[in-house]
Amino acid sequence: MKAGTWKLLAYLILAVTFVALLSMSMDMHFEEMVTQRINFQGWGGHTLARVVSPVLVGLIHSTGIPAATSAFIYIAVVTVLLLYAYSDFLCSSKFLSKDTAALAAPLVLIPMVWNYVLLSSAHYIDDVPAILLFVLGTRLLIERPAPPYYSIS
Repeated sequence: MKAGTWKLLAYLILAVTFVALLSMSMDMHFEEMVTQRINFQGWGGHTLARVVSPVLVGLIHSTGIPAATSAFIYIAVVTVLLLYAYSDFLCSSKFLSKDTAALAAPLVLIPMVWNYVLLSSAHYIDDVPAILLFVLGTRLLIERPAPPYYSIS
């Protein structure tokens, strides 16, 4: 197999393992919470600010897969994307080679397991995508620094 295939397979196994650990730490109301989120109920206006995750989980759920399982599939896919994005972020620093960055990227799962599995039982379908967006945004800021918006006179 090619190196890219091994990387994908390893990241997929790590993502599924993370989601399995996450599912074991869930409280019994997770299915209800996910159902509320994909139907845009509960939590008032706070829910409307986060649209992408509920819509995507709702699309998976519309195939007949239970809501909690749909959320776990979505989180696994986003975790794989996060590992690729973090590997790219580490490689962009010019200090790590592609191979070293690919091996170091799964280290991001250590604080994620600590925070989402060991410390807390409250989980939301937007948590891992928020980390992905942070990594992508940080990479974008490093690659293309934003011009100053205000000048000090």
